[in-house]
Amino acid sequence: MRRAVEFLVDMLPLDGAARRAVDETLADWRCEARDTTTSGGRLLADVVGTAAVIGAIARLALDEVRMPASWPVVARVVGLALTVSALIAMIGAWSTLAAAEWPTAVTLFVALLPITLGSYLPLVALTPPFRLQRGVPVLGVCLLLGVMTAANLGWVTPAAKRSFRTNAVDVLVERAGDAPAQPSDPERSVPALVGRVMAGGFDGSSAAYTLSDRAALSATAPAFLLLGIQARRFSRYRRWWHAGDLLAWAVAAVAAFPAVLAVTELRDMLQARFFYPANELRLLQFWVVPAVALLAAGLMARRSSACATIEVKP
Repeated sequence: MRRAVEFLVDMLPLDGAARRAVDETLADWRCEARDTTTSGGRLLADVVGTAAVIGAIARLALDEVRMPASWPVVARVVGLALTVSALIAMIGAWSTLAAAEWPTAVTLFVALLPITLGSYLPLVALTPPFRLQRGVPVLGVCLLLGVMTAANLGWVTPAAKRSFRTNAVDVLVERAGDAPAQPSDPERSVPALVGRVMAGGFDGSSAAYTLSDRAALSATAPAFLLLGIQARRFSRYRRWWHAGDLLAWAVAAVAAFPAVLAVTELRDMLQARFFYPANELRLLQFWVVPAVALLAAGLMARRSSACATIEVKP
């Protein structure tokens, strides 16, 4: 357990003071694990040590959020993501406008913007639009991006999907002579989904899958930001022109395969072939994306550290 936590800590771009604080916590964990002789004591030491490391990193992230340097970096990432999302939303609003015969595309554009932002914010974070230098509060930026993405996916995007369905989809459906569609879980906010989960039954299971998907997508933006930062540092030591960015995109493409698999018939074929329960697979499929990104970031961080150690040798 301790080695896994140390691997995850290595991928975080911590400065000297922050790294010393985390190293002291890890040292206390090693001392407590060494002093115990029973399996129960080692398990307790692992639980307490993991909680202490998480608490130390959380305190560092909260301290960096209060730093004035965090907000310009977040504004730059979110601003670039909004620009890309706005272009995509304009194209979608224009193409849907001709079919729905709307008098204006403003409402449709506003509905599509948060939906596209949830997808393009992690991609923009994958190639960070800022220079890697000392003093950049990366942990604070990651925390802010995660909170913003969770708020967008939890409240803003469901409202936007309801607006899009009411003003565009239902209009076309009624014109075809069919009954309008009923509200679905993607159109419900987090409190509404939690209420359905507490109620239990089939609706509760479906709401639990939606909450799991949103939590995984909220973790994707910070994970991709760490991957992009470590990829650039890796390319700096390897002396490859933008090799880090290209490698980060390649890892993201591999990590995104389960998400693509989820919306195709191939997933159903694999489930039928290997007897995988569809519900359990759905709970885990989107978590593969941030997990693979963090694993790649950790490997690049260790490789970069090894290259830096070799270069400073006399």
